[in-house]
Amino acid sequence: MLNVTFDFTDKYLIKIFIGPAALALYSIPQQLTGKLSIISKGIAAVLLPAIAYEKKNKVMTKEFIISLNIFIFIIPLLIFFLFNFFDLFFNFWLGKNYSIQIIPLAKIFSIITWVSCISHLITSYYEGSGIIKKSATIELAFYPFFFSFLCMAVLNANLFIIAFVILLKEIFLYVLKSISLSKKINSIKYSYLIITLSCFYLFYTIDLNILKLLNNE
Repeated sequence: MLNVTFDFTDKYLIKIFIGPAALALYSIPQQLTGKLSIISKGIAAVLLPAIAYEKKNKVMTKEFIISLNIFIFIIPLLIFFLFNFFDLFFNFWLGKNYSIQIIPLAKIFSIITWVSCISHLITSYYEGSGIIKKSATIELAFYPFFFSFLCMAVLNANLFIIAFVILLKEIFLYVLKSISLSKKINSIKYSYLIITLSCFYLFYTIDLNILKLLNNE
């Protein structure tokens, strides 16, 4: 239930306070880039039995480590490579409904989805280990802060700021969930640096002139 609340709060607020046109512009790149999460969910489902075995035998499974490393080190490189083709892809996919304003949002949502995929793998580890309450408690405690910042972003009527708040939410949730595992999994420590560098590169690739068009959309 809490995941559903996280996923739909921004869209409800945008529709109510900014309008359906802004919601459409916001939702298209969010939904398309969100397809990446299908991969992490599929991997997580396969890993659950192995993680349960790890709990019983107290040995970190290689499958979980490999899957986590793929998402931490390889997926961001693939995403940044695809950045070069976003304009071509969305122009082809949307046709006459294409808008250049979609590109910066699509880039941000790509990073959001990537971070949420890593976070989902960590959550799956907690589920398989029988300590899912820890993940749920972190999300529940964080939600009031997320909702407050999201409301301020919506009142500013800027879709870029709203997407940025969602990005910060995913990063903070991932760090809070994963920090206790960083002593057991070295790649998690590197992931913090990679996420930071990815955010810098993300904003480096965004055209500031396009961002102005997202204001008061």
